[in-house]
Amino acid sequence: MLSHCEKSCGDEVVNMPGDKFGKEPFVSSMRDVIQNELMPMAIGSVNGSAVDKAHKFVAVLGVSGGCDSMALLHGLMSILNDQNGCLVCESKLYKCEVHVVHFDHRQRGEDSDRDKMFVRNVWKTINQGVPKIHFRCFTWGNADDLGATTSYAHFSQESARKWRRSLLQKVLFGECGDRYPGIVLTGHHADDNDETLLLKAIRGAHLTSLSGMGSYSQFPSNNTEGPEFTLFGRPLINVRKRELQRSLSSHLLSWREDASNTSDKYLRNRVRNELIPLLSELAGGDSALQVKCFAEAAPAPDLQAGKLKAFLDTSMHIDEAIDEDYFVIPDHNTINILDEYRLHRWARTKMEKNTQVGSFSYDHLLLVLNQIVKYPENKKWDIEIGGGWTVTRCGDMLSMDCTDVTIPNLHIPAKVWSVIDVVTPHAARNEVEPSVSLEVLLPAKVLSYSTISVVTAESVSHLRFTPEWRRGRTPSKLKDFLRGQQVPLHLRDFAPVVLLNGNEETKIVAVFAGKQNESRWFINEEFVPVSGDIDREAHIIQLQKHSLQV
Repeated sequence: MLSHCEKSCGDEVVNMPGDKFGKEPFVSSMRDVIQNELMPMAIGSVNGSAVDKAHKFVAVLGVSGGCDSMALLHGLMSILNDQNGCLVCESKLYKCEVHVVHFDHRQRGEDSDRDKMFVRNVWKTINQGVPKIHFRCFTWGNADDLGATTSYAHFSQESARKWRRSLLQKVLFGECGDRYPGIVLTGHHADDNDETLLLKAIRGAHLTSLSGMGSYSQFPSNNTEGPEFTLFGRPLINVRKRELQRSLSSHLLSWREDASNTSDKYLRNRVRNELIPLLSELAGGDSALQVKCFAEAAPAPDLQAGKLKAFLDTSMHIDEAIDEDYFVIPDHNTINILDEYRLHRWARTKMEKNTQVGSFSYDHLLLVLNQIVKYPENKKWDIEIGGGWTVTRCGDMLSMDCTDVTIPNLHIPAKVWSVIDVVTPHAARNEVEPSVSLEVLLPAKVLSYSTISVVTAESVSHLRFTPEWRRGRTPSKLKDFLRGQQVPLHLRDFAPVVLLNGNEETKIVAVFAGKQNESRWFINEEFVPVSGDIDREAHIIQLQKHSLQV
């Protein structure tokens, strides 16, 4: 007979885990990671005398309502119930203060509302004893919330991830400051770890970064007081999702399923739902796949990347140089692996100091290296790499700067196209000679309530596109059109797209596509000029291509 109890909360009946839930294997794994790996780091980052005096520890949990985060919440509460509301680190007891944080992204209508209500109901139900549990809910686009989303021009997985991270950091710092140790806990598990490794392999990653997530990450705190870094812990990283589902189900504990996880809109979903099952079939089953590709017993990429990173750190004394304002280009004409690693660490550190804008990817590294190696005689140039960031060479020195210009959804790769102006055919010439002029038909007075900009295909992958030769036929998915134009897989997310963004609707005007050195602009058939159209006006979109070579 299952050991659980039920408590009514609102219109729902919320099941509570019984005493036996704490005996689940994943809870034991959680306890070990939190108390033996994560807490010593968090405690070591805070003033020792304050810690010894307070004996308090703050845990901020990101809880979506899904299986992973519900297992995280119930698992932590079971640990605390077994230990009288305390966590134990190096034989010392710390009273644990728990903060449950839910994020409403407002992307799934009523389902988002139900997720929020579900998490709130669970919190009300479990918030009956010791320790006291606090609840916060943040809503995307709500300027009254802590950390308004005005810094993020459009919703995307990347901007939402940074928004959540920023708010979790602020909640933790607000509760801890420099007085108490604390940590942000998330529900990432072993399956997420495998997906991350495969995504890095697909997108391209430096050898030292070809690894999974690990049990923790550190992000700059951006606070003048308190620890320099915020610790994000993943206490479920050694546990498979199917084990979490089995544990919750066996104790009649419910969770919410996000329907978007089955959509092929996002690459991670396709890796999870298509690539991993295929690899499992080819490897001879799930167990064989884990042993051959992901397990520590095998020559796993995680392990190899970690060894290489440790070797390079030792060889270059890398931590002594990464905070410099400038990167000195080697005086030889070739860049070896140590130079690559040093450049990558320097640039990534510069960008990570601003947690809201940009991330220095492997594509960025290749872009900068290509400019250095192919054009060694050019000692002065600028490369825009998205998010307002620019890499500048002056002599043998590289520097990086971030402007205040908001470039929505252009975190990668380099932004090489921009809109100069949108004019009528008889308007005066622009002072800047455009690289390309696209003649299109736009609705009358559309520019009074709409904007035209250049974005990447990744940020508008949900939109459809119809080239002129398919007029009258069903529009294609943007990614299908890019594949048909033989754009390499690793470049499809980065294809430039001219976007008409209005109050009620967003449409693709044109796409830059084709094989290397044969790419050109394709106009959406809806905007191709046709004779006799009296409802629309002819316009010329003037585009400028920014050359990487000066």
